[in-house]
Amino acid sequence: MSSLSITPFFPWRRVKTTYLNVSDESWAAVAVLEVDRRFRPICHGCGERARAVHAHTRKIVRDLNFGQHAMLLQVEFRKIRCDTCGGVRVEDLEFVHASKRITCRLAAYAADLCRSGLSIQAVADHLDLNPK
Repeated sequence: MSSLSITPFFPWRRVKTTYLNVSDESWAAVAVLEVDRRFRPICHGCGERARAVHAHTRKIVRDLNFGQHAMLLQVEFRKIRCDTCGGVRVEDLEFVHASKRITCRLAAYAADLCRSGLSIQAVADHLDLNPK
């Protein structure tokens, strides 16, 4: 049995990796991340801990490439009732904003490439992203 672990590639708290598929035939690698239920969810609006979970939802988020594969994360979010904000909000996860479709580290990498002198179109082509 191998002692290799994928944990260093996904160093985020409050989630755990439950599935990873990297296939030679596919252009993308897929990882399924589920919330760690040991932690109470945090409201993305005000940053307060929530007591009640309203529902669970999933979305696909793009991360840094995994070798030659585009890395797709299927992330589980909890929708919560926030007493402070007054309403249903999405849980705050440190590595992805609630309304974005790319991780914070992919956004930072793209910004660094732009700062180094590449055009927006060149960065979009390199990362296979929409230039908008």
